[in-house]
Amino acid sequence: MSPAKSKPAKSGGSYRKPRPDVYTVLLAAALVALLLAIICLYSEMNVYQFEYKGGPTAAANRPTLVAMADDGTLEAGNRPASGMPAAPIPNP
Repeated sequence: MSPAKSKPAKSGGSYRKPRPDVYTVLLAAALVALLLAIICLYSEMNVYQFEYKGGPTAAANRPTLVAMADDGTLEAGNRPASGMPAAPIPNP
C-alpha cells in the first residue's frame, strides 16, 4: 500500500478574512465627517476669496507705557512702579 497523498499545508494555516465590524464603520464615519468639514471650510473660505487677516493680539487691547508716553497720557512723575498705568484702563 502506498501512503495517502495529501496537499501540503499552507504556511499560514487556515485563515478566514475578517468581516467589517463596528470599528470599521466608525472609521468610515470619521472619514466622511472629515471630508464634509473640508468641503464646508472650502465653501466658507470661498466667501472671503481665500484672503484672511490676522486678528489683534491679546496685548493690543491694552495700551503700553511707551504708547501712553507718546500720547502724553503719562506725566514725568506719574509712572507706576509696577510698570502698569496708575489708573485702570476702561475696556472699549
